[in-house]
Amino acid sequence: AIKSIPGFGELSAAFFANEIAGGNFKTVDQFIAFLGLDLRYKDSGKKHGRRKLSKQGLSEGRRLLYNVAMAASRGAFKAMYEHYASRMTCTQALVAVMRKLIRIAFSVWRSQKTFDMAQYHSPIMQKAMLSD
Repeated sequence: AIKSIPGFGELSAAFFANEIAGGNFKTVDQFIAFLGLDLRYKDSGKKHGRRKLSKQGLSEGRRLLYNVAMAASRGAFKAMYEHYASRMTCTQALVAVMRKLIRIAFSVWRSQKTFDMAQYHSPIMQKAMLSD
């Protein structure tokens, strides 16, 4: 079912389905943290430090997800990537797309239904489809 998401191939779909099934994740945020795509804060008192990815998870998972996000941002999720890239750096925009794709993959795996882009209700994607 994960393979129905644009950008996911045989290897990446099998890897993420195996990781989701193997872990005991109650929420998608737990899975995002497991992959190391959650933010690490360096705050103290009134000082707000830099925010970075924790990278505490599987580097192989981040590598595969990077490739998935690159493929998706050139195809079906191009509008989303361009929207994020207009507000932040290209790397940050790609990480935002990675996190969005893993959320979609988690929900597709949980529901065991194929992904249908026509039923995907993202305000960013809907706005891009209306402008075309």
